[in-house]
Amino acid sequence: MAQPQVLMIAYFFPPLGGAGVQRTVKFVKYLPGYGWDPLVLTVDAGTHIAYDPSMLNELPDNLPVYRTRAFDPEDLKGWWRGPFGQPGDSNAAPSTAPSSGTGHQRRWKTDLAHLYLRLIPWVCVPDRKVGWLPYACQMGRSVLSQRRIDLLFSTSSPITSHLIALRLKQTSGIPWVADFRDLWVSFPGHKPVTPLHGLIERVIERRIVTTADRVIANTEAARRVLLRDYPSVVPDRVVTIPNGFDEADFTGLQARQEDARFILTYTGNFYGNRNPRTLFHALTRLFTLRPDLRGRITVRFIGPGDPSLDATVRQHHLNDTVEIWPYQPHRKSLEALASSDVLLLIDAPEFNVNIPGKVFEYLRAGQPILALVPEGATADLLRETGGAMIVHPEDITAIADALLTLYDRRRTRPPEAIPNQAVVARFERRQLTGRLAEVFDQAYRRPPA
Repeated sequence: MAQPQVLMIAYFFPPLGGAGVQRTVKFVKYLPGYGWDPLVLTVDAGTHIAYDPSMLNELPDNLPVYRTRAFDPEDLKGWWRGPFGQPGDSNAAPSTAPSSGTGHQRRWKTDLAHLYLRLIPWVCVPDRKVGWLPYACQMGRSVLSQRRIDLLFSTSSPITSHLIALRLKQTSGIPWVADFRDLWVSFPGHKPVTPLHGLIERVIERRIVTTADRVIANTEAARRVLLRDYPSVVPDRVVTIPNGFDEADFTGLQARQEDARFILTYTGNFYGNRNPRTLFHALTRLFTLRPDLRGRITVRFIGPGDPSLDATVRQHHLNDTVEIWPYQPHRKSLEALASSDVLLLIDAPEFNVNIPGKVFEYLRAGQPILALVPEGATADLLRETGGAMIVHPEDITAIADALLTLYDRRRTRPPEAIPNQAVVARFERRQLTGRLAEVFDQAYRRPPA
């Protein structure tokens, strides 16, 4: 008897890279072992800050992947590409070619470009990927007409993926599971451009949460927020499946080699109020008190380019301390974790309901963690697992003290795997995919309301 099939709607999918891609890829990888055959609906060439073609090797050989075009408003930035670079493009390199046009022409073109970028959130609702909606719906209807699809699964961000699934469910009646990799309307720090936009977003999210047969949150705190915001939803229909790590990814990783430097590594990007400025202040304070440590401590940032990060490093005179690496293939990123003395976690003071996806790979790597996080979901998890020093992200003095403590600890005893691996094992991707399959079974066999 053939296994039931699920159409998985995911904008972020290889060759795109990043934490959101990891979650979907691992689900796709392990679902067949739990009685579900996945098919994927995604974009042909998405606009993203990170690409990792190596993730294509994770996909089953016979996986049906349906790719569509998508209109992305940021693609129009190409028309002002020139010697002055692209506004908002962190990868644009200064050109040495002769300037085309007068300084006045370049200025008005740049000003117009910046105005265009500021207008995008005003017109793109629910998000900048809404231009994928018509193409994905068309392809989705075609797939439903040609294949036996038993379940729809959509994952956000972008929220547009849920709107695609919503439309397909409305026309087909197929059960639907909506996966929120992060909260949307109630995400800490989320600010709609106008109150009207906020009202529209709330209406859209309510429609998603109340229409989907099952809703997935990635932390228990996020699940509670969704149930608080939409009290008419039966609690059993909202479940928690956290992010995790794939044990197979850690096979064959080399242990840390001897290095005179004390290396702290951060992987991922920065956005909103999540930034390393207080860490830099703490390093400056530490080097003032202990000038002998300058040159012995290295902080390594691995992730998509951020032009402001270079400037911040220079402003704090930390060029000899901070290394900025471009985005690395997933395997290379894990190798960097394994070669570090301390894994660095930085979150914004208001981010108290989410747990960054990197946390679980940090825990599996087994190195000490310096967590600059507020009280909340991440701090609670790290206290349960052990292996982390938790410091409020705005407490400069405490951060400097923690850096010194970790440095001295490394000198007095060899590195050891501190996190409780029995607790960490709960977050293995294969096991989490089994939980997802249970949710699929419940939605697929759910009796009519």
